[in-house]
Amino acid sequence: MPIAIVVSLLPSLLLTAGAVAAAIFLLALRRENVGLRRRIASLEQISAPAAGPVLERLQQMEERLRVVEARPGPPGVAARSGLNLNTRAQALRMLRRGMPAETVASTLRLARPEVELLVRVRQLEHAAESITSEAPG
Repeated sequence: MPIAIVVSLLPSLLLTAGAVAAAIFLLALRRENVGLRRRIASLEQISAPAAGPVLERLQQMEERLRVVEARPGPPGVAARSGLNLNTRAQALRMLRRGMPAETVASTLRLARPEVELLVRVRQLEHAAESITSEAPG
């Protein structure tokens, strides 16, 4: 066979070999895909009874979460904790004007116990001032 004929047939031979290799590769992938699908189906059958209680518990927890989220929170619960000097001064001003602790707490987004503590401290300060002013000196 002359070399010129082999060279002219070489692209066709390479193309045919590539097509055969691609077909073999696709058949192997399909076979592996079918095997994996069977394996997944068998695993689902095995794990389905075990997943039932877990899914039921998850649904119960979701329902409890919905109930808790729907419940209104206590008024004046702080989004942040603690008082800074500016907030403390505002709260004291509002309390001096006679506003109730709940209103001050909700307006300044503070916890009501923090505002009530300010009220108590203010009362103690006033008591201490009245004692020192009454003392003979």
